[in-house]
Amino acid sequence: MLNQQGILMKKVVCIIAMTALLQGCGIQVDEEKIKKTPGYDVAESFCSGCHSLPYGVQHVAAAWPSIVKRMEGHMVKAKVKLPSAQERVALIDFFQKTSAK
Repeated sequence: MLNQQGILMKKVVCIIAMTALLQGCGIQVDEEKIKKTPGYDVAESFCSGCHSLPYGVQHVAAAWPSIVKRMEGHMVKAKVKLPSAQERVALIDFFQKTSAK
């Protein structure tokens, strides 16, 4: 069984590890460049209805088609307008162009 000093040390190590991990999670993006990327308006109109506009760099390019499909499932449940086929292509293109390569 750990004594009080051992428990305190374990908590300090956990806090330090979590702090280091979270510092690496910051995503740096050039918002002005992203706003000029084709498809931004489509992404803004569909995504911002439920949450803030995600940045493409949150995922690799190959992940975006399945993410868009999953979000469409949420849209069906919420009974909101789905993107047309052309808008869906624009969404995926936008997120892939701004993605983590």
